[in-house]
Amino acid sequence: MTNNYINLFRDKKFFLIWLGQVLSKLGDALDEIALIWIAIKVSGDNYLGIGLVFFIRFLPYLIFGILGGVYSDRLNRKHIMIVTDIARGLVVTSLPILIFLNRLELWHLAAVSLILTILRSFFQPALQAFVPDILKKEQLIHANALLQASYEFSGVIGPAIGGFLLSITSPAIVFIIDAMTFFMSAFAIFLISYRYRKNLEPKESPNGILVDFKETVDLLLQKTHVMWSILLSAAAILSIAGILRLAIPSYTSHILAGDSKLLGTIMSVMGLGTVVGALIIGKVSIKSYEKLMFLGWAVYGLLLGIMGLTHQPLIAIFIAHFVGVFGAVVDVLLVSIIQINIPIKFMGKTFGFFSTLANVGDSISGLLIGYLLTKFPIPYIFLFGGGSAVLIGFLGIYLVSQWQKRSERIALR
Repeated sequence: MTNNYINLFRDKKFFLIWLGQVLSKLGDALDEIALIWIAIKVSGDNYLGIGLVFFIRFLPYLIFGILGGVYSDRLNRKHIMIVTDIARGLVVTSLPILIFLNRLELWHLAAVSLILTILRSFFQPALQAFVPDILKKEQLIHANALLQASYEFSGVIGPAIGGFLLSITSPAIVFIIDAMTFFMSAFAIFLISYRYRKNLEPKESPNGILVDFKETVDLLLQKTHVMWSILLSAAAILSIAGILRLAIPSYTSHILAGDSKLLGTIMSVMGLGTVVGALIIGKVSIKSYEKLMFLGWAVYGLLLGIMGLTHQPLIAIFIAHFVGVFGAVVDVLLVSIIQINIPIKFMGKTFGFFSTLANVGDSISGLLIGYLLTKFPIPYIFLFGGGSAVLIGFLGIYLVSQWQKRSERIALR
């Protein structure tokens, strides 16, 4: 299995994708902790307002998530990624300018987040469909595991660096670094030698987009195990995303009596767990990707619920590590399930469909958790979100088992 990873690094196209995304994810990790921390300070602990920022941040996926998926199958994916990376770098650059001018307000964060989401809704399905376009099918599980592990390695050091930088300097520095990583990612993608192949004939009318989307939904209805994986994962994201973005910072501050350094440590250790989990999942022999993924959701939710009950920083850090491990199991397997089961000409639209559901769920989760934090004790929020993920995990295992039994009966006829 180690040779599989080494061979991937020897592939210049994959290496450049890997390099660009690792740099970009490092910037995102810095940006994420800076965005949350400065939002808390700017708003004066207005968690409902911060939740609204995250709601607005992902709301564009309702429209652009589908469009991004459709056009990633129609247009040159390499060009889409380059243009959106450059645009994201320019948008992030506006934040340090506002900070230097002492004009930054909560609505500025919301506006920048909204624009970044629109651009990401085109970039992400293009990237996820680009990987199986340049690699062989048998390489995908290893590629996804390696990408996820590398992303999260950036996530390990990103929050720690971000927490440290926030304690000694202005958040403007963090946002400048994030902007630069987008530009470096665009340059790495530019260097990839890629021959564009049209997957679909262009359709000029608006109805063409609807037809594309309907064909993708019809395909997913035939592949029910993939559809359940997408729908239930989106539901799990709805239950836990707001906890990761809002409840953990609040929990760190009010339950653990910590500062930005402790928050950075918790998020870094969680990221380290995803590195470990991604590398492990790329090495094991898997009979059912779907069952293992849903088991990952169940364990993830259980650990998250337990984490919210502890008042000891060291225990919280320990649990956060294993939350990350099972988060990686879910992420790697879900992407692999889609890439292995969906034809390449529907790949971008399928990822766009999932991204729409996941990110709308993410935005609603931020608003919901922000509201619940104003009404209930923090540990209750962790139990609510974690318990929901556990139930979703077991429901998914049951549905996949039923699908497998039906498939076996049909095969025996």
